[in-house]
Amino acid sequence: MRLPTFAFILFFFSSLLAGAPRTLQSPPTAAQAPPPAPASESHNGLTITAVPWTKAETYKAKFPKKNPISSGIVAIHTIFQNDTAETMRVNIEQIRLLVTLSDDSRQSLEPLSPDDVATIMLKGKMKDPSRRSPLRGNNKDWTDLQTRAGDAGITSSMVPPHGKLEGLLYFDLAGQFDLLDTARLYIPEVTNIGQGSSLLYFELELAHSARQ
Repeated sequence: MRLPTFAFILFFFSSLLAGAPRTLQSPPTAAQAPPPAPASESHNGLTITAVPWTKAETYKAKFPKKNPISSGIVAIHTIFQNDTAETMRVNIEQIRLLVTLSDDSRQSLEPLSPDDVATIMLKGKMKDPSRRSPLRGNNKDWTDLQTRAGDAGITSSMVPPHGKLEGLLYFDLAGQFDLLDTARLYIPEVTNIGQGSSLLYFELELAHSARQ
């Protein structure tokens, strides 16, 4: 008994589909958390961002031989972005890194000068950052490190209108980089030159910020 033509065609294509390989679907992947953003704060037309440099390779371009991180110093790449038509002045010397050593011990660390950076890098590590007193030197290695630290640092206090000022701020943590987990970068003195007025202080939380 012969099958009707339509039934035969339907049977033929059903057989092909049954034997065709099935496409395997990949299981859905879990959404990845976005990478940490730089610590940032903005008001009165000025935005300040900060990223601690905690990896030795990040320093290679600025310090090709010996880098600050190996001597217990952390550099914080800091950018001052001025979105106003007035010049801003930042008192760099008044900037502080606020760290917590223990429940009852907190410190306010001053930024290191290029001289300090070079001296500490040649002296090596000490356990307590509050007891390291930088000394000056004038040998070739010291001069090279001092020059590199100065060139990579913040070389001005003025932020031009619709412009930016950026560079490295150096702080002596004596190798205790876990202090960054509770640290804050405190910028207390910023002045709008054109208006002759002071801005509210900036305080950037570094605990969960991006690091390089």
